[in-house]
Amino acid sequence: MELVLKKEQLPTTIPGLHSFRLIGKEVLKAHQAKIRAMDSIDAVPAIKKAALNDAQDTAEILIDIGAKLGELLLDIPKGTKWDYQNNSEINLIKSTKTNELEKLGISVHEASRVQRIASNPDIVKESKERARKNNQIVTEGRA
Repeated sequence: MELVLKKEQLPTTIPGLHSFRLIGKEVLKAHQAKIRAMDSIDAVPAIKKAALNDAQDTAEILIDIGAKLGELLLDIPKGTKWDYQNNSEINLIKSTKTNELEKLGISVHEASRVQRIASNPDIVKESKERARKNNQIVTEGRA
């Protein structure tokens, strides 16, 4: 089964985006393994280029998912519990943003990274373009 996503089709909730991100990372790993295998057998250049394009598309969608997730996380004030099903705030005394993210399996490091991506769209766009131009796969770290 192929993961085919467009920026307009991304989930709108934090759990949905996080789930898509996890799946997308595994899909990207599969693309990268395919490219490595092709390198080891001297595959036809056109086939390798197509595999690289698929990996680049997946990586860029992952960046877009991260940016969207980062936007949502930036909007959550500290001390707020979030109703992830309805994407709305609910009252809870002494809850922290970090605790809420941990419940979803989102680490502080991951949250920080996607918030930086969301806060720097021009740099992210430039990173995507540079990676394409250099026949590389963009990563969140590079972005």
